[in-house]
Amino acid sequence: MTSIPIDVRSELHELIDTIQNQSVLQAVYTLLAAQRSATLPPAVLSGEEAAAVAEGIRQLDVGEGIPHEQVMTDIWLKYGR
Repeated sequence: MTSIPIDVRSELHELIDTIQNQSVLQAVYTLLAAQRSATLPPAVLSGEEAAAVAEGIRQLDVGEGIPHEQVMTDIWLKYGR
């Protein structure tokens, strides 16, 4: 386990203590509990999201993928480094 500086842990505790919204508190708890067991809850995709993933896989299968280097170059050209 990687050591985290005490000030980060302390600030995290303080931030959690300030959470008033029960839904946010539950979300933080769920995230931290999932991390503890080193598993995340399974992602639930909408039909549209699942279709987009399937389409992406199909594109990769037929060689229509875009190399990571090209994507990064395009982003750098558009937004800068």
